[in-house]
Amino acid sequence: RTAYAEERPDGSIAYIPDGIERSWYPSGALHTELHFSDGKPTGDMTIWWPNGIVKIKNHSNTEGLADGDQYVYDISGKLLKHYYIDNGTGVEYYFHDNGQLKSERSWKDGKLDGETKQYDENGKLIAIDIYSKGVKQNSSGAKQ
Repeated sequence: RTAYAEERPDGSIAYIPDGIERSWYPSGALHTELHFSDGKPTGDMTIWWPNGIVKIKNHSNTEGLADGDQYVYDISGKLLKHYYIDNGTGVEYYFHDNGQLKSERSWKDGKLDGETKQYDENGKLIAIDIYSKGVKQNSSGAKQ
């Protein structure tokens, strides 16, 4: 991990990530590789399953916003979802380890905006949250 130190107004020191950051599973297998510039994620990010297969591959622009093609794979390497985020605007998808959709989150200009849906491991809709410019407006359990 590469970082630089920056003094805050209160005199404390903050370490700002700058460069490639990597993390590993306890087994020693690579878990995440993420590029930072001045504390913002920029460029490619890859997350691997413990078996070494790519789980998520995405890209962020120089402002740290998700931008471009985003890919999600299951543990066998099968593509679960390919979607596109345009400069922090679009719908992002997360999946449970069993491949079922976990959540759909709408973004606008890098902030949650619109519906965020959450699903249980069987694919049942369990909650809907509404956001506006990154602020939660309301939340509800899913209707039966």
